[in-house]
Amino acid sequence: MKWGNKIVKLIILLFLFFGGINLLEAQTVISGFVKDATTMQPLSFVSVYFKGGAGVMTGNDGSYYIDVKSEKTKWLTFSYTGYKDVVKHVIRGKKQTINILLEPEGEMSAIVIKTRKRGKYRNKNNPAVALIDLVIKNKEKNRITAYNYVQYQQYEKLSLSLVNKPQKLINSKLFRNYKFIIKNIDTTTLEGKALLPLYIDEKISDRYLRKDPREDKTVVLGEKKVNYGDFLDNNGINEYLNRLYSDINIYNNNISILTVQFLSPIADMGPTFYRYYVRDTVEMDGVKLIRLYFTPRNPN
Repeated sequence: MKWGNKIVKLIILLFLFFGGINLLEAQTVISGFVKDATTMQPLSFVSVYFKGGAGVMTGNDGSYYIDVKSEKTKWLTFSYTGYKDVVKHVIRGKKQTINILLEPEGEMSAIVIKTRKRGKYRNKNNPAVALIDLVIKNKEKNRITAYNYVQYQQYEKLSLSLVNKPQKLINSKLFRNYKFIIKNIDTTTLEGKALLPLYIDEKISDRYLRKDPREDKTVVLGEKKVNYGDFLDNNGINEYLNRLYSDINIYNNNISILTVQFLSPIADMGPTFYRYYVRDTVEMDGVKLIRLYFTPRNPN
């Protein structure tokens, strides 16, 4: 009888023991941050996953969080295009923090490329032209108005800058209280030019479009303007720039930019007026992408 009781107790203990292990495994939680090993900047959209199992992507601040019940593998993989994969061991049934520093792929050793003289540009047997012909052929299918419903987020930035510093304006008494503007000289946007930003208007909106019955709705999520008070007529500048600016639709044959009309690169007659070149090909998340460069045949 005593042995029977001992066996029953042993079975209960074993059941609780293994049940406890399963319970712990059901509470496996991993979190942390992923950063660039060189710059220490957070990396967003990094794939964090168990091979063949659960996975997540890092947020804008490089953070991730996985709460899994059970995984066959104990190895967690961190993968990001252009960086070396990192695999870390995970302790089952434990809340743990794993911070990762991803190292960029090794740099290519120096190579010498010899090119031959480029021949005369031709549309015939040109893969870039063949590609743009397909784009032109299918643009009616791909333009936004072809879809019954469309929703997207739109970001707009309108800015006005002076090229190089106007010394007379800077030395004037009116400019005395606005010396801080000079500290914001932009020398990166245009090569060899120093831009002095005077007006900036940024806006982010949600756009909703419906084909039938036709409806176009814009919900402004946020707007920011630079205001110099009485020094500049911001309302007047805003009204003037809005008259010059119009929404650009690359699917139209003609595009208006600052009251000047340009032929769209995917206009029906595009290959007659532009030259096209394949600059680069790359694969991202299994999707093949092509960087296409175009330039007008007439340099004027």
